[in-house]
Amino acid sequence: MRFLSLFLTLLLLANLSAPAFVFAQKKPYKIEELEEVIKSGISDKKIEELLYENGLSFYPDDEAIARLKRARASDKVIEAVRAAEHPPPPREGPYTLEDLVTSIKSGIPSEDYLIESLNQVGLSFYPDEEAIDRLKQAGASDEVIKAVLSAKHPPKPVLVKEEKPIYKRWWFLGAAAVVAGGTVVALWPKEKKEKDLPGFPPYPTGKK
Repeated sequence: MRFLSLFLTLLLLANLSAPAFVFAQKKPYKIEELEEVIKSGISDKKIEELLYENGLSFYPDDEAIARLKRARASDKVIEAVRAAEHPPPPREGPYTLEDLVTSIKSGIPSEDYLIESLNQVGLSFYPDEEAIDRLKQAGASDEVIKAVLSAKHPPKPVLVKEEKPIYKRWWFLGAAAVVAGGTVVALWPKEKKEKDLPGFPPYPTGKK
């Protein structure tokens, strides 16, 4: 009887020593939190229930699984980790504007993961006012907009006005002058054509 009382006391103390968030968790687990859950000594079945209810905030790749095994995770817990709801694999390249709009509208990945991913891979576009408006229309929160503005991105595009080469402009002015001169001569009154035009040689009249 005394042995049973001692066993129950030790079991109670073990549960009390577990982190408070183990039982109060209402959001996906970070890998650091899950390591603490595993080290707390609660049963595998309880961990499986917590994973089923809350899921993960990280992708359980080989590196993450190795970390959990070093924390003494059992095979059943590892299987539950792989089966738990989790974000897609990490991106290998920066986000395009269309990628962000799609992610925000679908809610996949989670907002926390999206912000973390933005900090890691950045953007492939410059977040100007038009881009920010599109993200807000898609439902982006203030936290996501802040992450977008602070993420790595290309510099602001500079619009360069193309100017025509100088020789083309002079050619155009010269052609215009020739056309204008011919028009003046063609429209000059006949009686004035027979006289010398100022600044020009005598106008040919055909008379000898």
